[in-house]
Amino acid sequence: MLKPITDENLKVYIVWLPIIKQDSQAQVPKAISTIQDKRVLHYWDNNGLLSRQFSFPLGLGGERAYDVFLLYGLNEKWTDKIPNPDYIMHQQLEHVPRGHLLNGEKLAKEIQKRLLLIGKNKN
Repeated sequence: MLKPITDENLKVYIVWLPIIKQDSQAQVPKAISTIQDKRVLHYWDNNGLLSRQFSFPLGLGGERAYDVFLLYGLNEKWTDKIPNPDYIMHQQLEHVPRGHLLNGEKLAKEIQKRLLLIGKNKN
């Protein structure tokens, strides 16, 4: 999904966390190797603290959020409370009350549309 998007303004943060018994930090390097892009930063959330914090803007009320794709604007203000994302896609099916079911092509188009707006605003 990232290959067709060449804009350097794109920043991607991937948070890996244990969801099933076999998930462990030892598996993260192998998972990271599948996503080779200098715009991507990877994090390990062993105790699920970060995924629980991201659950609130999704309407999950503290349940771990995973397999979610959140888009934030360039000028989003981050404080001690995670802001509501501008756009949400997910793979959690019925569990996430906000957002759209993941479609990689649609997500890439949404990202490109937002990056285009950023580019126009810089000029």
